[in-house]
Amino acid sequence: MVSIIIPSFQRRSLLERAINSVLSQTYKNYELIIVDDGSTDGTFEWLSQSAFPCSFKVLYQKNAGVSTARNLGLQISNKKWVAFLDSDDEWLPTKLEEQIMFSKDHPQIKVIHTEELWFRNNTPVPVHKKYLKNSGDLFLRATQRCVIGPSTVLINTQFLKSLNGFDESYPACEDYELWLRVCILENVGLVNKPLIKKHAGAIDQLSNLRDLDYWRVQALHKLIQNKSLKNQRCTQAKSEIVIKLKILSLGYEKYHNPERLLWAKNLLNHYST
Repeated sequence: MVSIIIPSFQRRSLLERAINSVLSQTYKNYELIIVDDGSTDGTFEWLSQSAFPCSFKVLYQKNAGVSTARNLGLQISNKKWVAFLDSDDEWLPTKLEEQIMFSKDHPQIKVIHTEELWFRNNTPVPVHKKYLKNSGDLFLRATQRCVIGPSTVLINTQFLKSLNGFDESYPACEDYELWLRVCILENVGLVNKPLIKKHAGAIDQLSNLRDLDYWRVQALHKLIQNKSLKNQRCTQAKSEIVIKLKILSLGYEKYHNPERLLWAKNLLNHYST
């Protein structure tokens, strides 16, 4: 029923925790696909020799980024559902079972996510109210921030393949860009309880990169330029672009980035007229 895809790059020390959280699932009807994104820390060799109490597929690619790794796993998945697990996160034992039960009660829903528990350097931290998850039509929220955590989602495989998966040209905010395209087409279901542990604190996390709003603006701009949005949703996207560009412009001016400042001002003028 479920293909589980774990992309990993230089996470040999954390990967065992993620895998064990899959093996601990109360729901057992799954296949596990692990994609090593060109690690040099012995990940592929360790996976090839590991004696975990289940079989799993190990794929290797030259380092090309998390989106390419996820898409490679997606290409070979042929189950009804696909679930992603970042190698530094872990699932609680009933995560898949509760999502599958939800899908049976709501057969029209193609995208199901869950709440999260947050940890920084292995210490629990509170989840701010604005980051609590929601269900239904999430497009407006999706323009503002990333509304679905990749490690929380269970998504219909054929639907995701019809969207061509993650956009591999994005070095950051690739999940934000995908959820925008998802939320244009589908309502989102929510199992309203925390079923994953989301870990932060690693120095190599994409969320540590500056200028994330630059890529969010690029994603919104792409949707508008491709005429993917109509009427109210187009207006919502344009309004959010203006908000983000104003913030970016202040930052580029403060930190003396004239090239990006010119880009932001030109695009802001385009959307403000």
